[in-house]
Amino acid sequence: MPIPAERLHKHSVSGLLSEKQSFLSTPAEGRGINNQRSGLGSNDIFFAGGVISLDADGFTVGSNNRVNNADTTYYWIAFKEDALSLKVSTYTGDGVDNHVITGVGFTPVAVLGFREGTSNVSIKTSSMASNDSKLFYSTSTYTDRVKTLMADGFTLGTNAEVNANGGTYHYVVWKAVAGSMQTGSYEGDGTDDRNITADAVPLVTGISLELSYVNQSSAGPTGTKTATASNDADSGVAQILALQAPPVSILYAVTYTAGANGTISGTTPQLVNHGGSGTAVTAVPNTGYHFVDWSDTSTDNPRTDTNVTADLSVTAGFALNQYTLPVNLVGSGSVIKDPDQSICFYGDKITLTAAATPGWTFVEWGGDLSGPDNPKFITLDDKKSVTATFRALLFLPLVVGHYGG
Repeated sequence: MPIPAERLHKHSVSGLLSEKQSFLSTPAEGRGINNQRSGLGSNDIFFAGGVISLDADGFTVGSNNRVNNADTTYYWIAFKEDALSLKVSTYTGDGVDNHVITGVGFTPVAVLGFREGTSNVSIKTSSMASNDSKLFYSTSTYTDRVKTLMADGFTLGTNAEVNANGGTYHYVVWKAVAGSMQTGSYEGDGTDDRNITADAVPLVTGISLELSYVNQSSAGPTGTKTATASNDADSGVAQILALQAPPVSILYAVTYTAGANGTISGTTPQLVNHGGSGTAVTAVPNTGYHFVDWSDTSTDNPRTDTNVTADLSVTAGFALNQYTLPVNLVGSGSVIKDPDQSICFYGDKITLTAAATPGWTFVEWGGDLSGPDNPKFITLDDKKSVTATFRALLFLPLVVGHYGG
C-alpha cells in the first residue's frame, strides 16, 4: 500500500485491521529504509521523525523525509506477530561467540535483527551458507553476525551490532509456511524481465508474493519489491520488475485447547487456507470425566472446522461423570445408603446396610457387590447396580404334652 506523504508530524496510516508487530518502509525512489518493531519506545527508531509508533490499526510516521516527504509516495510492509510463523522479540547480548537465542517456538527460515540505537539491520535466511549473513542493504557477506538457524532459535557471532555484552537487540523471525513464506536462492543470468519461478527457486506451491527481497551473495546491489509498488520501482539500485503469483492465499490459525481434566488428540494449532477445512481433532476426557462442549457451544467430537474465514480458538470443556446406584430387593427388607443421594459422582464411596423385616434375614449381595458382609461399601467408577437378597426365617411348632409310664 503506497503512503502519499503529507509532510506532517505524526502522520498516521490506518486500515490494517490488526495491530502489527514489525514494519518496514521505503520511498518509491531512493534506497532509504526505516524499521520499527513493537517493544521499542515511542520515537525510539533509527532516526528522529521516522516511524514513531505501531498502532491498533496502522502506524504513525514523523516528518523525516525518509518516511514523510511532501509529494512523495512511500511503500510499506507490516507484519503481525503469529505464534505459528512469526515472532518479534528482544534479547541482551553477551559478547560470546555462538550465543544461542531460543524460545522462538519453531525453526526459523529467516532472521532480521538490529541493535537498539543503530542503523544496520542484519539478515540471515535458510538459503545462506552456515555462518553467513548480510546487512539489509549491503553487498558484503559476514560470518560474525547471525550464524546459524536452529530448532527454536538461532546463534550469533561476536559482532557488536548483533551481540555486544549488555547490548539490547530486537529481532523478527519467520517460519516457512505453505502459501505464505519461503526463502531460496537462484543464479543470475543478466536477462531482463526474468521470471523467478519454481524452476529457479523452490517456492512453496501456491505461494502468493506480496514482498520480495533479493540480496546478492557477492558484491552488487540489493533489491526489494512490494505488491503495491509500480513496475520497475527502484529499490536502492536494483530493480525487481513485477511480482508474479497465483491468487492471494490467506492462512488462519485454528487452535484447540483442552480445559481442565482432558486433552486434545490431533493437530493443534493448525494453519488453514481461507475457505478451507482443518483436520479432525478429538477432545479426550481424563478417567472419570466426559466431554461436555467447546467454548463456542459446539458439541461435535471429533470436530473438523470447515470454510474457515478467520482465526479460531476454542477450548474443550469436561465434567465429572455422574451416576445413580439402583438397589434391587429379593425378599423382604430394605437397604440404607450412606450418603443417601440420588446423584453420585465418579469416585464416590457408598456404604450399603441391609435391614431385614421381622421374620426375615439378610443373605447376600448380588450385582456389582458380592458376599454376605453387612454393611458393605461400593466405589462408583462406572454404572453399577446392587441386589440385596433376604430369606424368611423358619419356625418349628413347639408341642407340649405328657406321656404315661
